[in-house]
Amino acid sequence: MNRRLVRLVCCLAFGVAILAGDFILRPSAADEPQPVAAPQPVISSLTPAGAERVLSTFGLEFKEVEKGMYVFRHEDLKLLFHNGHETLHLYSNFPSAKAELTKINDWNRTKRFAKAFLNEHNQPTLTADLELTGGVTEQNLMEWLKTYVAYLKQFKEFIEK
Repeated sequence: MNRRLVRLVCCLAFGVAILAGDFILRPSAADEPQPVAAPQPVISSLTPAGAERVLSTFGLEFKEVEKGMYVFRHEDLKLLFHNGHETLHLYSNFPSAKAELTKINDWNRTKRFAKAFLNEHNQPTLTADLELTGGVTEQNLMEWLKTYVAYLKQFKEFIEK
């Protein structure tokens, strides 16, 4: 083969390889760093104003029945929210429902994040606690509330069966 032709083919092949390499190695838009959401402030205690803001965020009408203790309704369910500043507590009981202890134990055996028991009046009760001392974001707090409400609906159906 003619040396000039071999040189031309090699140069063309080299040029194609360079162009292909540039295309292959160029980072795509998906590989580029994405902007990071601004970090949320960490909550390690909740003031009364902060507790009321959280409840208001859910669009709930609530009433403070004593210092740090709020009552509100979600759909047909009554909830008690206690702000212990470094711990939060949700509590709901079902005065008209009756449940055997074995049924309550079945709930506790299969569910997490909310604890059921029979209160001093033998009424089925569901509670959940959130420790703030180590710090949580407001998003964590909101998810805790949503999780409790979802469990509360499930618990109501469970004890009414």
